[in-house]
Amino acid sequence: MPDSSKPAADQKEETKEKMNDWPALAEIHSLRDCAKWISIAHSGKNASLLPEILLQELKKGTLSAGFHLPADPLMWIDIPSKYWIGVTKAEFDSIRVKSDSKTKTGAFTVSLEGFLDQYIDAHLVVAGGRNVQIDKGWLRKVADEFHRRADDAFDVVVSAQSWKKFAASNNIEPALSFAARTNEPVAQVVDQKGKQGRNALEGWNELHACLAMYLIKDVPRNISAQAIAKAVYEKLGTAYPQMTPEYFPTESTFEKTVQKLRKSAKKIW
Repeated sequence: MPDSSKPAADQKEETKEKMNDWPALAEIHSLRDCAKWISIAHSGKNASLLPEILLQELKKGTLSAGFHLPADPLMWIDIPSKYWIGVTKAEFDSIRVKSDSKTKTGAFTVSLEGFLDQYIDAHLVVAGGRNVQIDKGWLRKVADEFHRRADDAFDVVVSAQSWKKFAASNNIEPALSFAARTNEPVAQVVDQKGKQGRNALEGWNELHACLAMYLIKDVPRNISAQAIAKAVYEKLGTAYPQMTPEYFPTESTFEKTVQKLRKSAKKIW
């Protein structure tokens, strides 16, 4: 609860600082990426993915993680280190990617249900910044909302700031320098050997982008980038009902991406 012994101005400034510490959507790393970078530092550029090392760091509290909670404003839910004690290696292996597996999706997902205290703390921070009166009515409203959203699932991520501190204390180079240091793309980190002995390499983002260019080259020029962006955004809610608009770039930003895809497609095909 807010500290009533502090002047209101001091409390508001303190709240502002806490909200500023919350990472923006662009200031996070996936657990999978963090595991990749740790694996490279641990075993070299052709390392196999080592999720268990990342899990141990989360259990020790040397690296912290959390998830964004879509709200107004966007909130950040910290996951306490004690939570990870109950997570097994097999469960955490979900951050691997395997095409024929329903559990190895590349992410570790949690439901809101296990984070009531953190949920209330986040709402207290927002309430403090808005001078909202904290009373029984406010608590009841927050609790009711929590129970409505208890089953909502979220991908766990690491804030860029948390990773930066961890990397510095463990002499791990910044993420963006890995490719330059190894002269290999980070995708050289593999999940495991395939059934035929091949490395399960990634590169799906690049393939998807190239596929989008290939498909968009045949869209008639009289259909504008704005019309394409509008049509895609109209279907986002159907395709990804669990995600709110805060997860996606704005429609106008996506329109610019469509324009770039068209230019790139023209050069390739």
